Amino acid sequence: MIPSETIAGDRAYAIATAVRAAAFDDDLLRVGEPQEGWQRARVDPMAVVDAAPGVTLGERWKLVAHQWYREGDGIGVVFAVPIDAPDASPVLHDDGRFDLPASAASSLSVTLYPSGSEESFLARGLLLRELHEIGALWHGARWGNHDLVTGPASLPDDAGSWAWEGPAPESFDPVMEVDAVGNRRVTFFTRTGLGSERIVEHADVHRLRDGSVTSSHRVVAHGTGGWVP
Repeated sequence: MIPSETIAGDRAYAIATAVRAAAFDDDLLRVGEPQEGWQRARVDPMAVVDAAPGVTLGERWKLVAHQWYREGDGIGVVFAVPIDAPDASPVLHDDGRFDLPASAASSLSVTLYPSGSEESFLARGLLLRELHEIGALWHGARWGNHDLVTGPASLPDDAGSWAWEGPAPESFDPVMEVDAVGNRRVTFFTRTGLGSERIVEHADVHRLRDGSVTSSHRVVAHGTGGWVP
């Protein structure tokens, strides 16, 4: 591995905040809950891409987004298709299932290009998560219940007692490493109270060969409390 590069915590937090704000459904406040069933997503996925610094959508692609809502719960589907695709519509089932069109890209990651900076790879990983949460509400929301944490790796003091699962990291600030073939590995930390209070380490591997991103995570600390939707 090439020596790691730390991404400044304040800059990482600003990136996460901007991308999440762009992915928020403002109509929840202005209009109210979505209609029942499937519909075009009320959030423009390109607005979310534009909020991710250093990340661009490949010029031959366009993003399509739909959301499904029923009795407080919501899910979404965002995918990429060639701009000249004759049929970009998914098959949408009444129970919330969907089938993507044959022209859809194998994943969003292969259509989203980072500029090459450490911040752009962090932004790409956060962007992918926010795009997949467009339309997600209540029981359908997962990533939306995670908040980026940065700075010194100290445990919170606002949720009862906390305990590390293993050796404590030196810092919560994101770090990027580059391996011998150019793959980038970005690690960062979030806090969530979904199910139980936890600090979670996330690791995204951005592969140079095909543009794919593989993600993993592990809990590094537990706190008392939490909530269940």
